[in-house]
Amino acid sequence: MNKILKKQTAVIFVFLVVYGMLPVNSNENDQNKISWAELPPLPNELGVAGPFVGVHRERLIVAGGANFPEPVWENQKQWLDDVYALKREGSEYNWSTIGKLPRRIAYGCSISVEDGVLCIGGCDASAHFSEVFLMRISTDGDRLETIPYPSLPVKSAYGAAAILDNVVYVMGGQVNSKLESATQSVWSLDLKQSDRPEDLQWKQLRDFPAANRAFHLLVASEDSQGGSMFLVSGRRKSSAGEVEFLRDVWRYTPRSEQWTRRSDMPACCMAGTGLALGNDELLIVGGADGSLFDQADVLKDQHPGFPKQLYSYDCEGDRWTGIGGLPANHVTTVAVQWQDSIVIPTGEIRPRVRTPAVLRGFRTPVKEAGALR
Repeated sequence: MNKILKKQTAVIFVFLVVYGMLPVNSNENDQNKISWAELPPLPNELGVAGPFVGVHRERLIVAGGANFPEPVWENQKQWLDDVYALKREGSEYNWSTIGKLPRRIAYGCSISVEDGVLCIGGCDASAHFSEVFLMRISTDGDRLETIPYPSLPVKSAYGAAAILDNVVYVMGGQVNSKLESATQSVWSLDLKQSDRPEDLQWKQLRDFPAANRAFHLLVASEDSQGGSMFLVSGRRKSSAGEVEFLRDVWRYTPRSEQWTRRSDMPACCMAGTGLALGNDELLIVGGADGSLFDQADVLKDQHPGFPKQLYSYDCEGDRWTGIGGLPANHVTTVAVQWQDSIVIPTGEIRPRVRTPAVLRGFRTPVKEAGALR
């Protein structure tokens, strides 16, 4: 009986750790942990998943995405085209609606570049897209402008993109709605090549040497190798038809065009968010670990949400460290650095359920934006 009780206690402990109810053991001190606050919520009261997110003219931009009207288990997913911008005015933050996207779309890639936010691919209920466009705020600050860029040579959604030395890279993703269509493809677009967007050309690079995947992360780091990108986690469908939840990590160094296998993540973080902190550290935020992947339709509103765990990765030491938890885990969104903080706007917090909340993280104690509700 004691053995059974100990085993049950161990299972419960692991569940609490994974879902952020107990801390992960860490040798890091409190200075490496992130404090969280909230900015004003997205004007869409349901929130969205899969939006284009970026920063331009000192504004946070959130565009498009998809959600389920309430009651979420009785309605079909809807795609959106609204574009919102958050501006700081003194000590206040205010949202405004600045326009519409060319179509209702979600689950593409978005990268903040000098001239705006580059939006790549995506999908709606019936199709995947290859179109690329620049989304920017007009010089008067009141309007959305969209500039066509060369289309990606393939349709793509649920992929990942990053920018390094003004070259945009897009890796993996699905070419249609089936997970088995996920690729190992790598495309680059050198924004330094021309001042005219229509003259730019996508270049196909060698496929990455790992399993095909979607819902993965791609994080760029200005490191000692002249800059690297880290391909992290995701999911794929095996030849046997089973969904595989990936933890592998790969480093790509454009200067040498070399791929190197790195230490696996402690857990799968598919559909999570990530960004570089300094030159040699990555921050990976939450994501889904696949533990309740097949139970969403059974659990419905009883689903506990996704694991509320933060990880720090030492690029040179190749070491993963748990650095605390999250108040909520927003997946299928984009983390950006804005106003000297980490911002994670909207996203999915459990199957079919989005949130309008906008998380704001600091490496130092929170001094503004208020405590989390």
